[in-house]
Amino acid sequence: MNIGKNFIVVLILTLITVIGWVSFEVYRSFNTSTIPSTAQELISPLNPNFDQDLVKKLKANANEN
Repeated sequence: MNIGKNFIVVLILTLITVIGWVSFEVYRSFNTSTIPSTAQELISPLNPNFDQDLVKKLKANANEN
């Protein structure tokens, strides 16, 4: 009789552990952010150097108007 009672206690503790584990994994999967490849391309670093020829053309174009 004692073996059956111990088995039930171990079974209940295992069930609680499995439910906690599954709950944690579901929570983590909803809160973990993944960046899609298109967004990864959009957040690539910008070139900090200005194109001086383009700036001159814009200034000339602005002076004509």
